[in-house]
Amino acid sequence: GTPSSLPLEATSKLSLDSMEKIEAMSTSLASPDSMASLSPDSMEKIDVLVVGCGISGISAAYHISKHCRGTTFAVLERRAKLGGTWSFFKYPGIRTDSDVFSFGFGWKRWESDNIVAPAKDICQYLDDAVDEHGLRQHIRLNTDVVSASFSSATQRWTVTTGAGGTIVCRFLILTTGYYQYEKPHMPAFDGSDRFQGTFVHSQQWPESLDVAGKRVIVIGSGATAVTMVPALIDSGATSVVMLQRSPSYYYVAPKHKKDRALSVLERLFGARIGYFLQKWLTILQGAVVYAYAQWFRAAAKQR
Repeated sequence: GTPSSLPLEATSKLSLDSMEKIEAMSTSLASPDSMASLSPDSMEKIDVLVVGCGISGISAAYHISKHCRGTTFAVLERRAKLGGTWSFFKYPGIRTDSDVFSFGFGWKRWESDNIVAPAKDICQYLDDAVDEHGLRQHIRLNTDVVSASFSSATQRWTVTTGAGGTIVCRFLILTTGYYQYEKPHMPAFDGSDRFQGTFVHSQQWPESLDVAGKRVIVIGSGATAVTMVPALIDSGATSVVMLQRSPSYYYVAPKHKKDRALSVLERLFGARIGYFLQKWLTILQGAVVYAYAQWFRAAAKQR
């Protein structure tokens, strides 16, 4: 058939085969002549290309290296640092909005004491995961993708980078997220042109911005806002107001350190099984809290 071209933004929504299918095809991928029929010779030819080196991209690289031995692959990252969301966003207090037992990799233990982790700890965790499993040699930083097209005739993807390079691959895995970080959604607020203060979007937070002694209004009540409000107060803001359309409900938890239950479980069952049990106990706790709030809404609002 005639090759069909799609811009990267469109292809990112297609989400290629699952890792299970890649594992099932590992034998054919590892075939020495799997790419032999392609031309011209100037094109780089690999089996699998992963675009994006955040959490999903790193996990994809790990599973390819572990379950598809002999497969040639590369991970492209447009920025100078891996980590995706966690190395890009700079707003105050950035952290996970879930515990790291359920958030982290199943193949990499979380060692930090914080179970609701700040971005700095997450970036270190990702760097350690990459180095411990020999994945860094497959990662190419400062390499953006400008187009990707698939040919039904050759059953290959042709990917063009911003530097003019061309990579031909059998499988293309897009782990670039679902929105543009550099172009956040900014609603039109009547009268915003008359506002004399500083107007900042959380996705474009200047690291040099000092809120000490300032009055701050945070518009929104999602995970980002919940993270920012206490951090802004700790930064010395005179007042911090959360302006929300729909109210959210919270409960106060202790300072985010590892649960004592983990130490007990590890003593009883060993480090590996104890960690596994703690992970699922934490997931179960979240499920119970959610179910309680759904089934007993009136009571949950009073607590």
